[in-house]
Parts: sequence; C-alpha cells; structure tokens
Amino acid sequence: MSNYLYDFSIVVTCFNEEKTIDEFITRLVKTIQKMKIRAEIILVNDGSRDQTWLKLQDLFRSNTEIKQIINFFRNSGQGPAMTAGVVNSQGRDFIFIDSDLQIDPEDLELVMERYNTGLDAIVGVRKQRIDSFFRKMMSKMANVVLRKVSKSSHPDLGCNLKIINGKLVRSFNYSDKKAFDSIEILGKAGTLGAIDINHHARRVGKSGWKFFNLLKFFIDKLLQLNDQLFIYLGITMILLGILIVMRLIISFYFDFSILNSITSGILFNFIALGFLLVSGLLICVGEYIIRIYKFIQGNPIYVIKEIIKRD
Repeated sequence: MSNYLYDFSIVVTCFNEEKTIDEFITRLVKTIQKMKIRAEIILVNDGSRDQTWLKLQDLFRSNTEIKQIINFFRNSGQGPAMTAGVVNSQGRDFIFIDSDLQIDPEDLELVMERYNTGLDAIVGVRKQRIDSFFRKMMSKMANVVLRKVSKSSHPDLGCNLKIINGKLVRSFNYSDKKAFDSIEILGKAGTLGAIDINHHARRVGKSGWKFFNLLKFFIDKLLQLNDQLFIYLGITMILLGILIVMRLIISFYFDFSILNSITSGILFNFIALGFLLVSGLLICVGEYIIRIYKFIQGNPIYVIKEIIKRD
C-alpha cells in the first residue's frame, strides 16, 4: 500500500501571473479530471508584485484539486519555488509545469501517456518554439551544456513540462538550504523520455529570464561539469605544452620550423588567450569558494510567509 496520499504532486510556480492564473488553473483542473488521476496541485507564489497571491487564495477556495498554496516573502527564483513545492508535497511522483500559458496544460495528457510506459522521467519538447531570436540562441547554447551535465541527448531539457519519478527527486534531499535542480535529477534517470508539445508566445508581461539570469544559469550549469571541466582544461594545456616542446625539438634538429618568426601580433594574441584562460579559471575557483561560504553560513534559499493547506 502506498504511503502517499496522491499519485502525483503537480508543482506550479507563479510570479506575476494575475492575468493568466485563472485560465491556467481552469484548464489544468479539467485536464487532470479527464485523466482521472489522484493528484494534488501545489501553487507557489514566488514573491509576486501584483495580485497573484490574492488570486491563488480565491482559486484555492473554489477548486478542491488545489491542496496547498505557498507564499514567499520575496522573489527567490524558480528553483527555490519548486523546492518549496517538493518539500511540502504528498504525492508519489512529480509533475512540474509553468503557469504562464506558454505551454498548454492539456498536453499533460500526452506526456503522462508516454511516462506510463515505464519511464523514470519525461520532459516535453517545444516543437515550434515561439520566443525571440535571442532566447532561442541562449537556449540552444544552454542545452549543449545541460546535455553534458545530465549525460543525456534530450533536445529540450529547459522545457518546463516534466514528470519525474518521486524516488529520484527525493533522493537529493532538497530543503530550504538546497535548491531543486531538475538537471542533476535527470542525470540520474535510467530512462528519460521526450515528446513534442505545443508552445505559445507569452501573453502578458516579460519573462524573468533576462540576459544576466540566462548567463548566470549557463555558468551555473557549466560549473556542474565539476572535475570534467578542469580535466578538459588540463588536457588542453598539456596538449598545448606538447606542441610547444615539439616545435622546439623540430627547430633544433631541422631547418623546418613552425612559426619561424613570431610577430608582435601573434605574441599579443597568445598573451591575451592565456590571460583569458587564467581569468576564467580564477572566476570558477572564486565561484566555488563563494558557494562553499554560503553553504557554511546555512542561510535559507527561500522564506515562506504563509502556507494554506486543505484539511
């Protein structure tokens, strides 16, 4: 017999979604009713500056499928918001979906059908992505790194419609000190599925993923390569060193030589490249030190102002 009250916990993060949350919940509730699954909906208000929290309270009162609503003191980011949903969940497995209606709640039925074939996890693939050129390019670059981190060939790991086995999620012991990270979870999945879903332009507001946020996310995932990153850099430096030694040996015994004359331009480029490589390594080391310092401090990654649960 299952120790969980529900088969699925549907974790939905909200940030300034007052104009879309009503339609989103209406469509999501109809979808899970049609699917006839035992599920709880957990809505997390990530410090919205509009009337989202008041909307969530109204929706909680009118929809019994919504079992919990959580309100943060201030915006903490999507990862911490998803963490709060996971920590307070009572479902066996997890469904994650955004509430901005760029993804159709109805597509959950297709994703669930594929998940039930015995997969450990499944992530949607936005087949015709409706985003700016900049967002698409950043996403493609990020997905290259994400596939390396997760050791997966999935084409769209950044898609925010996912179903993941609860044992996988809970094995990472997420808490208010450790943020949810779907990529590290998917990296441990034995079977990861993909299925095409619809994608729409954002109806209202602007995405929270600005250039700085995307760059920070990209660097964060790059750092998750951990020792692999430094191994690759180390191998590159060794190979460069071997080439330099080979050039010296060849020039000593034979008339033939590579780069017979080194101009000031070539020398400048090598110095600049060396400076950038050393700077990059120092930045990576500095980032690790800062993370260790923050971890030792033990400060929470989010602070809950209020939780309303259904009896």
